[in-house]
Amino acid sequence: MCWGEAVRVCVIGAGLSGLAVAHALKDRGIGFVCLERAADVGGIWRQPEAGERGPGYRSLHLNTAKQLTGYADFPMPDSYPLYPRHSDVAAYLRSFAQWAGVLDDIELRTEVRSVRQDAAGTWTVVSRAADGTEATRRFEHVIVASGHHTEPSLPDPLPPGAPSFTGRILHSLDYRDGGDFAGQRVVVVGLGASAVDIATDLSRHAGRTLLSVRRGLHIVPKQLFGMSVDLIADAPWWGRCPSPNSAGSWSRRSSSPAAGSRTTACPSPTTRSSPRP
Repeated sequence: MCWGEAVRVCVIGAGLSGLAVAHALKDRGIGFVCLERAADVGGIWRQPEAGERGPGYRSLHLNTAKQLTGYADFPMPDSYPLYPRHSDVAAYLRSFAQWAGVLDDIELRTEVRSVRQDAAGTWTVVSRAADGTEATRRFEHVIVASGHHTEPSLPDPLPPGAPSFTGRILHSLDYRDGGDFAGQRVVVVGLGASAVDIATDLSRHAGRTLLSVRRGLHIVPKQLFGMSVDLIADAPWWGRCPSPNSAGSWSRRSSSPAAGSRTTACPSPTTRSSPRP
């Protein structure tokens, strides 16, 4: 099937970024269609419960505070924990799509097969529906929001000794649950967000969990003094606080001829209350 008249924009992917783009286009009255190959919106956040292959393992949760992660005009519910689970985020993203009124503009179970630009600058997108029907459509613009965690990247060739190793070697894309490794010795290579998440999950099940890293890195906890680290960094008083090496107190005094003397106080770590759970 070929559509001669172009909707102005094609958005590929209905995850967190694709839904944000769809909302922005809808809000400005720009015609678009969003193509999503999965059965629902939500990207990697819905994969664990759906049992689909992808980077969404069962212990997946936000590693940033919900207040700074949700959409500005559609915040996450107060009932959510500070770092929501994948199922919470998936439900939130679907609620956002409903609130933004973009569900009717999203074609689910539709895989993009190719994207080509002609000499005039128009984009031709070939997609395939779940029943195998192919559609060819032309657009003025294409916005790719399909994420970058679809294809696993492993060393090629694998390190020496890999062919004779009798255990399993898998990419984090294929990791699902720490219970699959109960009682085993497991080494996790890397120290990114996924590696730390997976190593933590494994430590509850595996006989021994090791992290292998190329160089030393500083591990910053997600919370300090009962507050999320990213909320601390985003707080207006953070930039006014002296460094621990420059002052022995949590306040500093400044003066100017015009304003006179004043004290700028920073919250004390011993009195700061914990955020709402």
